[in-house]
Amino acid sequence: GESEVHSAPEGTMAQQQKKQNRPKQPQDPHAQTAKQLSSAAQRLRGWVGSDPSRTPELADALIALTRHRLLGHAYTVAAPDAQESVKLAAQLLTANGPIGPYTSVDDAARYVTAVVHLAVIQSAAGMVEAAAETVGSLTELREQLGSLPLVEALPSSTVVWALCCTARGALASGEVPQANAYADAIVARVAEGGLRQDAEAAYVVVDADRLVSDARWAGGLGSDAVTHLQLARETYDSVVDGRLVQAVRLSPVLRQRLVEPLYGLYRDLADRLLGVEEIDLGILARRRLVELPSPGA
Repeated sequence: GESEVHSAPEGTMAQQQKKQNRPKQPQDPHAQTAKQLSSAAQRLRGWVGSDPSRTPELADALIALTRHRLLGHAYTVAAPDAQESVKLAAQLLTANGPIGPYTSVDDAARYVTAVVHLAVIQSAAGMVEAAAETVGSLTELREQLGSLPLVEALPSSTVVWALCCTARGALASGEVPQANAYADAIVARVAEGGLRQDAEAAYVVVDADRLVSDARWAGGLGSDAVTHLQLARETYDSVVDGRLVQAVRLSPVLRQRLVEPLYGLYRDLADRLLGVEEIDLGILARRRLVELPSPGA
């Protein structure tokens, strides 16, 4: 009996020692922020039930949560809150009377942002024409608002997302010149908004460069298309920062976020390099694609 009494703490010590020796998982601030934003939205849902005056706070919390998820390409997780966000934002937009030049800029910007977020999710799900229509539905609102400085009230990332959805829809409809005109606007907005210097917006920039590449490729501008994919890869590689070399050490959430854009980006880059006769670089990109960790690694 005495040996049993002493064996328990020794076993516990051995487990603790094992835990201490285990390599620590890298921190994931993005996931921590997502948890905080999700908790805040959940708390506000509870409060709004007894105090409807807090509905604008809930609407803003849902916008913040959805935006954060989209910045990490977590489209599926973002979808339910994005739909609720549009519904609440629409209610608040008309709560104080009909839409017009006296509508609050904040209310209008909130609604536009919520709608754009929903379009981004539709586009990511392959519903590119529906996404373009969703963004297109905002045209009437802008006309109703008159000279209200709506676009100035929107973050650059929201404007770029809206332009990307519209350009993808144009490409899907075979409207290549229009898609390239939107691509020009995307390049300008990324630069004006300083998004290339904003680490949080890295995936927005990757998506923007991939869209511009698609538009240029469709327009027969192969060299320009490859340049934008190389820019996308540079931005993406700066996000990954070598962490996929030891993918098994990463939390499943972090690994999934890092891997999500990987295959499409490298596949397109390899194909387009080969398409413009950059054979050696194309083969290198193909080899890199084979060496990459599998999504479930």
